[in-house]
Amino acid sequence: MPAEGDADTEIVSVAVQFAMSANCPIAMVAEDTDILVLLLYHCNTDMSEVYFCSEPKAILGCTTVPVKCIQISVVQHEIGAIGAKACEALISVHAFGGCDSTSAIFGHGKGTILKQLTKNSALHEHCVTLQSETATVQEVKTAGLQLFVAVYGGTASDSLAELRYSAYCSKTLSARFRPESLPLSESAAVMHALRAHYQSLVWAALGQTTLKPTDWGWKVQSDVLVSVQVEGEIAPYNLLKVIKCSCTTQCTRASCSCRTYSLDCLTACKPCRGTSCTNRGTQQTDLLENRDDANVAELVADDDLYFF
Repeated sequence: MPAEGDADTEIVSVAVQFAMSANCPIAMVAEDTDILVLLLYHCNTDMSEVYFCSEPKAILGCTTVPVKCIQISVVQHEIGAIGAKACEALISVHAFGGCDSTSAIFGHGKGTILKQLTKNSALHEHCVTLQSETATVQEVKTAGLQLFVAVYGGTASDSLAELRYSAYCSKTLSARFRPESLPLSESAAVMHALRAHYQSLVWAALGQTTLKPTDWGWKVQSDVLVSVQVEGEIAPYNLLKVIKCSCTTQCTRASCSCRTYSLDCLTACKPCRGTSCTNRGTQQTDLLENRDDANVAELVADDDLYFF
């Protein structure tokens, strides 16, 4: 029977119930990392032993990868394993590093993030805040920003905005500059932290939460939940005017620079002028509609409209 909600949380919920009542070890056959993370968080010494087992796989149709079984208690407590303290904050670290409902952080793998965020007590407390049911929106935002500062190599006295600016100044000197490698803007980081917090609480409660996703970094658009990328405008309007495209294909392709940065085409774009393509916005259209034909020609030809 299909799951009504998150299948991973329902699967782990059933496994935990069996482990609490059974007098024999419990084996779970699965491949999803989310399930392993949830087992490491929820299983404890009062339960029967739980094993996370993978299915045998065939490679190129001939070689079979044998089944692997992970004993949860060994990973939690044995010397050299992940450790009980890390398991306490594992769901927030996993959600923060990227999962099915939260974005991954470009250039930073989960293993690296786990080591950075659990190696000192201050960062550990921020992770705990991120998965605390009583944490306020402001506390989650503050914790999220501090965790991002740590991920990008900053100290407690640094701000994410300062790290972003410093990285921009150094990386733009490279001929192969990649904007996605920069630290997030503080606004985008805050929205990511809110979504990670919501997902952490869903996992902590195994789906039995009354929180609304629309209060934690999500919005409803056409009856579908979509993530809120940033709070407010992405940048001042005058700054956005310097980004323009020169598409000849109605701005439908990923090569459209405006579409790449999730911006609407403007009158600076040629040949569409922001009014005759599939990526047009409402701001310039409304501006044109409020002028007579003579002024429209003047508006389109005015270079001062495009740049500051």
